[in-house]
Amino acid sequence: MSLSSLLKSFDTGLFAATCEYLRDGSLLCGTYQLLSGPENENGSQVGTRLGGLLMLSAEAAELKDPLEMSAGVLDIKPHPTDNLVAVMLADGSVNLMASGASETAGRARLMEQQRVAVTEGMCLAGAWSCKVGSLSVSDSKGGFSVVKPIEANYSVSERFEAVHGYEVWSVCWDHEKPDVVYTGGDDSLLKVTDVRAKSTVSTVRGHDAGVTSIVSDISLDNYVLSGSYDEHIRCWDKRLLKLPLSHLKLGGGVWRIKINPHRPNLLACACMQSGCRIVSISDAQEFQIVEDFMRDRQLVYGVDWLPVSRVSAHEADAQSGSVFHLAACSFYDHVLDTFSFRFENS
Repeated sequence: MSLSSLLKSFDTGLFAATCEYLRDGSLLCGTYQLLSGPENENGSQVGTRLGGLLMLSAEAAELKDPLEMSAGVLDIKPHPTDNLVAVMLADGSVNLMASGASETAGRARLMEQQRVAVTEGMCLAGAWSCKVGSLSVSDSKGGFSVVKPIEANYSVSERFEAVHGYEVWSVCWDHEKPDVVYTGGDDSLLKVTDVRAKSTVSTVRGHDAGVTSIVSDISLDNYVLSGSYDEHIRCWDKRLLKLPLSHLKLGGGVWRIKINPHRPNLLACACMQSGCRIVSISDAQEFQIVEDFMRDRQLVYGVDWLPVSRVSAHEADAQSGSVFHLAACSFYDHVLDTFSFRFENS
């Protein structure tokens, strides 16, 4: 038995595309909105992709004024160990932001550190390697790039063209092998690339629509999770990527899958038109929906668990279960919601 409760709801102004917590408990939300413009000489409309970065400090009750970006924000990825945040933008660049405390207010703030031009298309998703500190960035041209720190700055070190036939919606490093990258494309394929050998190791079929989320994590051991527009979450054995070990229809495209950092068998899933699901995964890699919420929202793209403990006295009841906090954002509603989630001990 489980129970989710809405804590706060924030208007993000522009459409809310993604949200991520920092390690100190501050919450970031990226916005993206395409404004239609005049027609060009080919008769196509030329639009402007607006975007910004909103921040909710751990101590604050309201969102800070948005930090304007050069284009729409499509993904945010905090560095796993450093105070660095990668912001993937619709103009094909990545903004690397340094997070730190304000000297005046003592609250978290973001400062632009470097802007890296990555692709002529849009940067769709990003992922940090925990082992080598590199950033992989997928794009709308069907490829992905590896961005590495070289001397004092980050720059593109490898570029992999035409890995997929269409947009690459998801990218993920293998948690054990520092040269292995997983990508998911709109062509319904999950691919495994060895970036050192510059070759595709595996092409995985088995999704009925585009692959929108991929997760490899130390808590999963030899397994990889994927989400798809076909509304299913799947578990794969990465040693034999032929057929999924298990799958479950969640309703709505599974755009994001996030592992609970305190209880890794609980997964938060952003399911687009169908809101959010909390899904448990057993030792036998079987999925079960334990909670659903945000069904009244139009298009949920972002979800994340709070990585630090923030439990009030009335919530801290070991007999009734464990309390976790999470955030989710809905695109067309231009809203960022925060929740508490109580998972009752069995």
